[in-house]
This record gives sequence, structure tokens and C-alpha cells, in this order.
Amino acid sequence: MLDVAALGELLIDFTCLSTDENGYPTMAAHPGGAPANLAVAAAKLGASAAFIGRVGADAFGTQLRECLRANGVDVSRMLTDAQRPTTLAVVSLDSRGERSFSFYRQHSADLALSPDDVPDEALRSTHFFHFGGVSLTANPARDTVLDAARRARNLGAYVTYEPNYRPALWGSRADG
Repeated sequence: MLDVAALGELLIDFTCLSTDENGYPTMAAHPGGAPANLAVAAAKLGASAAFIGRVGADAFGTQLRECLRANGVDVSRMLTDAQRPTTLAVVSLDSRGERSFSFYRQHSADLALSPDDVPDEALRSTHFFHFGGVSLTANPARDTVLDAARRARNLGAYVTYEPNYRPALWGSRADG
């Protein structure tokens, strides 16, 4: 029995480390995605944690899988999608240090999450099922995540949700 199963987006955050002599940003590729971050945090605190989702069959997907595994997260339900890339986000800071995000996820692997990717067995074997708001921004991921949350609750898991609202990912404010 797992303590936590997290479902949803797993991505690369390109964050600015510094600027070069011409003022161009020097970026680093860091693992990101709220559900995956929660799974890592839970594992670091001693809980058994798994991540359910999709990444591309690219260097970023490999990096993310290895990061989760190295942090004690079960990745046996994490799929590699040979047809779609891993989602990318560029994190920028304004003069006050506030972050803004530019997402590159059209036709990305995490958006293709389907009900077949989330079998009842994975939901039945967890105490807590967690998902985040970014996965709700487009289908088929949105319908899959909401269906999985209903099934997890019906199978006896506690369901937790992190809004993680990113306006740029929603078609309109009414959609979010």
C-alpha cells in the first residue's frame, strides 16, 4: 500500500541562473510539476510515494524519470510517450523577484494522459491521491484526472488537490 500517489504534470523548468556578458540569460533545466514535487517531498519525509503521468521519449523525460527515482518515488506507472515531447516551462523573474511562467506544452506528453494510464489497481493501493490544477487545463488530461480523482475517492483514498493556477494555460478566466 502506498502512502501517496500523485497524478499529473511533470516538466522541466528552465530557470535563469545568471546573465552572460551580453545580458542574455543563462538557464538551467530543473525538474518541476506540482504533483511530482509533492511525491518527492513525501518520499523525502519517509512516505511511500508514486508518480503517475507521461513524459516524452527525450532527454528531458529521462532526466525527470531519474530524478524521481533517485528521490525514492515509484515510477512504475510513469509512461514514456514516443510521439510527444516533455513539457517545458521558462521561469522568468521581474525586478521585484516575482516569477512568471511561459509554458511550452502544446501536444506534450502530459496532456495525452488517458484513463488507461490510471488503472483502478493504482488507485486502490494508495491512502492519498493527489493531483494539481495544471493537468486540468486541456483534454484528454483534464477528463482523465477528474475521473481518476472520483475513482480514487470511491476506492477509499483521500483525494487532495493543489490549484496551482497558471492563467496563461487556460483559454479564458472562466475556464479556470
